[in-house]
Amino acid sequence: MHDFGEFCYLDLQKTGSSFVSDFLRRHVRLPELHFRKHKPYRPRKLGGGDRGLMFISVRDPLDQYLSLYFHGVGGKGGLRNRLGRTLPDHASGLYSGSPAAFEDWVRFVLAPENAMYIGADYEKAPARIIGLQTFRFVRLAVRRPDRNLARIGRREDLNLVYETASLPFVVLRTESLNCDLAQLCRGRLAPFLIEPELAVRELLEGGTPVNASDRPDREQRLAISDDVRRLVQDREWFLLERFGYGPYHC
Repeated sequence: MHDFGEFCYLDLQKTGSSFVSDFLRRHVRLPELHFRKHKPYRPRKLGGGDRGLMFISVRDPLDQYLSLYFHGVGGKGGLRNRLGRTLPDHASGLYSGSPAAFEDWVRFVLAPENAMYIGADYEKAPARIIGLQTFRFVRLAVRRPDRNLARIGRREDLNLVYETASLPFVVLRTESLNCDLAQLCRGRLAPFLIEPELAVRELLEGGTPVNASDRPDREQRLAISDDVRRLVQDREWFLLERFGYGPYHC
């Protein structure tokens, strides 16, 4: 949660959130009120409602898994550190960086019985119904996430929670993040920027592409087995349906 008072960015992991937060810090003329990395939104006053503009970034969940995995291969990230502490021998094999290790890691992360090892209260989520990326999204996207996640016993329940309890946000897609953010800077975000046109120009002309990477994750996507594609598609069904990603396997 990156809160500037008049607007709030809901910074979903592995969706270009560091890029967006850095951009906001450099171009917004308002003081930063709160920054709680990847944490749910909380009204600043007890009983207060949602205030101002909110926006969130989303990404193809299969690409999110690849990005999260190679982040861990580099020894970074809370999930990598947590698995290294709780399952050190197993984690070293999972994070070897090979195509087979990536698939074993996906199966491990998406096995409901392993939710206790993932952290961030994932073990309290309906892990048999939603995958890790959907959990992370819903945790930021809805009001009172703990209470609303506890209401989910079927897929239909998640759709109902999203339709009745989601925060009023604008969606930025990682695949077109520079353009989507530029459009926001020309519109509802413009009054809060130091120089809106300068911010837009940076995004469209000089901004570093968010998904530019020298990691092997792009090439590795092509080598992912049908079995793992089917698994991710089944567990992240909500993100695929809501935001038009996939299908990964027919």
